[in-house]
Parts: sequence; structure tokens; C-alpha cells
Amino acid sequence: MIEQPHSIAARVAAVEDIAADIRILRLAPDTPLAFQAGQYLYLEAAGFDARAFSIASAPEDPLLELHIRGAGHGISQHIFSLRPGDALAVRGPLGTNVLREGAGPLLVLAGGIGIAPMKAIVESRLKRGDTSKLYLYWGVRDQSQLYLGALFETLAQKYPHFHYVPVPQDEKGYIGDAVKADLPDLSAFSVYLAGPRPMIDATTSALLANGARTDHIFSDAFSA
Repeated sequence: MIEQPHSIAARVAAVEDIAADIRILRLAPDTPLAFQAGQYLYLEAAGFDARAFSIASAPEDPLLELHIRGAGHGISQHIFSLRPGDALAVRGPLGTNVLREGAGPLLVLAGGIGIAPMKAIVESRLKRGDTSKLYLYWGVRDQSQLYLGALFETLAQKYPHFHYVPVPQDEKGYIGDAVKADLPDLSAFSVYLAGPRPMIDATTSALLANGARTDHIFSDAFSA
């Protein structure tokens, strides 16, 4: 039997309303939480059902960063009322869609708020000092949803081997089509995906068509 992680008390260190319906929550856990880039945790608060959120910060960062999309009910509504200093609990880490050890080119694909765990993977890879090619494609409905665009553009300027490609659907179509056009040979790449299940399925088909190896594709799908 796999032992489930215990709950850890945490306090809100900072909140940032970064888009109309998205809040970035930074937490300071009372006990350090060791995790791998790409994992998730559960947020717990009295009176609400616990809910899973991907960890958007790299394991080396002192604070836990979570991206919360407001659903208008449940614990996400409660989270939108939190302020610095407020308490809640986290339980984790969980999940196996994590950044593997090893060098070689990396392709990271995110759909919508699936950018959260992919941000952790990108930042962790960059902090390791590996200079292999690293591509991040972020598919969204339109430009207004690219709430971390400035961050990734800055990283692309700092690290010449990192390439950030935003893919607003209303301008460029689907993320899988963009990857197929840009990267015709994916046989050497490790690929990480996070986003709604339909995006994962369609994009995986595009990856395989361009030679990606099934055992080098790692994905984390969630309900839209």
C-alpha cells in the first residue's frame, strides 16, 4: 500500500490577481515540502472539499506557487478571498508526470492553465544548467490568456537555448499543428504535456506523426 502524504499547515505569503479569473497564490508551508517539478498537491480548508492544484514553482524555490482559476464555488471561491497571512493546509506532493533526469532536447506543451506544472518543469530544467534545446508551446484561446507571457519572453532572452512559442487559437490554430510545422523530427525529444484531455489526445497524435517516441511522451490531463 502506498502511504498517502500528511497535511501540512501553510500560510499565504502573497496573492496576485494576474488575469480576470486567475489568481496566483504563493504559500509558505510550516514544514518544507520536497517535491519534483510537475507534481501537484491538495489544498484543504475547513468546510470545503479538498481540491488538487499543480505546483507551478520549481523545487528549488522557497515558496509554493499555485495557479487558481476561479470557479465561483467551492474551495476555489474561498481561495479568492484569501489574503497574506491567512492559513490553510496542503497535502502532497502527488503525481508521476515529473521532470526526468538526463540531457537532450525537451519539448514542453501546455493548454490553458496547464501552464502551471509546465512552468515548474521549464524553470527546473533551466536551473539545472542543461543547455540542450528547450521549447515551450502554450496553447490558449486568445492573447488575453497568456498571463505569463512576459515571464517566458524574459527567460527566452536570458537563455538562448530556450524557445517560447505562444499559440493563441484564434490566431494560429491548434498547438499540435504549430508543433508539427515547426519541429518535423521529434525522435530525439522528451515531451511533457499538461492540459484538458481533448488537447492532450489531439496533440499526442500530432507528436507521433512527427516521430516522437511513445516512451518519451509524458502527460497530465485534467477536466476542462
